[in-house]
Amino acid sequence: MKIKCYYRKNLKMSAGKLAAQVGHVCKTLGKKYGQAFPECENSWQDDQIIVLSLSDKKFNEMTDTLKTSDYMWHLQVDSGVTEIPPNTPTVVGFIE
Repeated sequence: MKIKCYYRKNLKMSAGKLAAQVGHVCKTLGKKYGQAFPECENSWQDDQIIVLSLSDKKFNEMTDTLKTSDYMWHLQVDSGVTEIPPNTPTVVGFIE
C-alpha cells in the first residue's frame, strides 16, 4: 500500500508538528480504509508513505481533485492547540 501526503509549505510547521499531522492522516486512513486492503494486512514492510509539500494554491487544487476522485483520502484539519490557528487544513493524504 502506498500513502501519499501533501502538506502546506506556506504554514511553515515545525518538523514535529508536520510529523504529527502526517501521522494523523496515516492513522485515519489506516483505520477507515485498512479493511479495504486485506492483502496488505501483514505486509507493512512493503508499505510506503510519501510526504511532499505544496503551495496553498496547489494544496487546494489537490484537495478539490481528491474530493471528486475514487481515491480513499483524508484531509487533516488542525485543532489549533499549538502552532496553527484552529480549523486550518494542514495535510491531505490518499491511498494510491
